[in-house]
Amino acid sequence: MNRSARTIARMAVEGGLVAGIAMMPFGAVLRALGHQVNVYGELMVRAFLGSAPMPAQLVFHVVVSITLAIPFVVFARWRGGVSLVAGAIYGVLSWAALNATLLPLWFERPTGWALGLEMIWPSLLVHLVYGVSLGAVTGHRAVFGTLRRPTRAS
Repeated sequence: MNRSARTIARMAVEGGLVAGIAMMPFGAVLRALGHQVNVYGELMVRAFLGSAPMPAQLVFHVVVSITLAIPFVVFARWRGGVSLVAGAIYGVLSWAALNATLLPLWFERPTGWALGLEMIWPSLLVHLVYGVSLGAVTGHRAVFGTLRRPTRAS
């Protein structure tokens, strides 16, 4: 693996972990208040294992958080840095593509667009937290020089 790919992988792990962990307290509070969050994470684990034990959901959440960070880190590297706004937009777009559209279709459930704002805002909020956190970590790394645009030598 070349240096550029190692940098992207390291940043995806760091950013994905921080962002994935940052969204957990928000999801836990919203769930305790009776809102639906992590519905598709639980369904995915159940689809793979037949049940959804919490440790398996946690591992799945971490893997998805890191994987979802990769395109954002590549974009940040290409742009030479990112802002919190870029992270927020990424969080909303990833929610729209995955949680509001693709996963509901896969599990034959109503899309986020059909459910209405009352049902979707908790999930959208935690993904917004993910995106802002990812933007903060990635932007911080860009500012301090560990996430730079590749040069011809890279």
